[in-house]
Amino acid sequence: MCIMEIHADSTNDDMVQAMAHNLSTVDRDADMLLKIFRGRHRDDLAAQIAYGQHQVHLIYALWLGLYGELVAEAAQDPDGHYHRHHGEERTIEAEIKASTEEARTDEER
Repeated sequence: MCIMEIHADSTNDDMVQAMAHNLSTVDRDADMLLKIFRGRHRDDLAAQIAYGQHQVHLIYALWLGLYGELVAEAAQDPDGHYHRHHGEERTIEAEIKASTEEARTDEER
């Protein structure tokens, strides 16, 4: 399992992006469990994992939506440029990429 830590001094979008990443990790782990339980002929367990994974998909979509809202909220001008540091402008797309790359420093395996 790979997790990303949340730090109170991180930006709002970085923290929410980390939460979405952690849910994605749970989703990938559920894929593995489904294969294992089906291979062990434990359809009862596989059904429970499949149900739980469906719920994770719903929650993941909510977190991704919130992440998008926070990135968009940070956009400061009509052209969609994000002003994070004095004199620096980024498009929303560039900010999403940058926050994802910055958050990698908080990943654990």
